[in-house]
Parts: sequence; structure tokens; C-alpha cells
Amino acid sequence: MDYLKKIRKGEKPPVELMLQEDWRLQPEVAEQLGEMIDQKGNFNLFPNFWITFSQVCLRLPKGVNKTELRWFAFVPEEYDDERRQEIVDRANHYFGPAGMLEQDDGENWEQSTRAMKGVVGQRYPLNYQMNLVLADVKKTKAGHTYTDTNVNEHAQLWTWRCWADWMNANSWLELKAHHTMPPAVGKTL
Repeated sequence: MDYLKKIRKGEKPPVELMLQEDWRLQPEVAEQLGEMIDQKGNFNLFPNFWITFSQVCLRLPKGVNKTELRWFAFVPEEYDDERRQEIVDRANHYFGPAGMLEQDDGENWEQSTRAMKGVVGQRYPLNYQMNLVLADVKKTKAGHTYTDTNVNEHAQLWTWRCWADWMNANSWLELKAHHTMPPAVGKTL
């Protein structure tokens, strides 16, 4: 019986399908992740590359009020057809065009943007403080920096801050000289 039929019947999907993260156990990956190996959530590779479960997403700013998202799902070659299809179905229904989680995230950002264009919204700044000043910037032994926190919008805020830097620079030299610097290790975001 396929994954979607199980869901429709009210059966819970196997946890290993939902949390397809056995890639973390590969020795070379574990070495690179170091103490970050148990960090859950969406990894962000600056500036616009997200990794979640067995999917990756490129978030491409297309203008002031437009962003294009391109989702890609990866399925190990050794999986049989049924298991492969279950992972693809999950990918389509969590993130991506039909994804419940992506639709929810997209609606939150879209509605926040729209609200700021209204008469009342113009009177007040949008509050982007979710989990700010609660996240410590840390560095792994392999030299990777990360924020040691749970739910936050750091990656999104950093992407848009840097996009604004790029759009406001008149040249590569100006961008290099005046771009926003990432927070230093040991500082709090």
C-alpha cells in the first residue's frame, strides 16, 4: 500500500520516511557536521540554499516583492520503487508547490509583506524579532559557523539583508567594501 493511501486511512507514516536523515551517519558527513550532527531543522547555506530532510531548495529573489523557489528531492538509488515513490510523495506534500509546510511559510511571508503596504501597516515597522538575541553564533571544529537555536528566521533575514546590499551597491568594489558582515563567533543574534 502506498504512502498516501496510508495517510488517507489515518495511518501514521513510518518515522524513517519522515525523518530521512541517515545521510548524517556517513563518516565524512559526520566529521564535517561535528557537534552540529544533532541539530535539526533546515540548514541554510548562505545565501539562498536550504536543506531539509531529503530535499534542497534554492530561493531566488526576483524583485522587491517576488521570490522564486526551486525545490529538488533526492532519493537513494538503492531504494525499491515503492520506497522511492513514498519519498517523492512526501516531498511533494511537505515542501514544494503542493506542500503544506511550504504553503504555510509562503503565506506567512506574503501576508506580512501585504500587511505592511496597508495604511495601518505603514505606521509601524514590521516586528522581525522571532528568537533574536537568543541565538549564540558558534563554530564547529571543521570551521562551519551556525546559530545554536531552534525556531527562528535568521536565514531568511540574512538572505534579504544581503540581497539589499547587492541591490544597493553600484559596483563589486563597493559591495565588497560595504556589505553587511556576518555576526562573529561568540556573539548573540
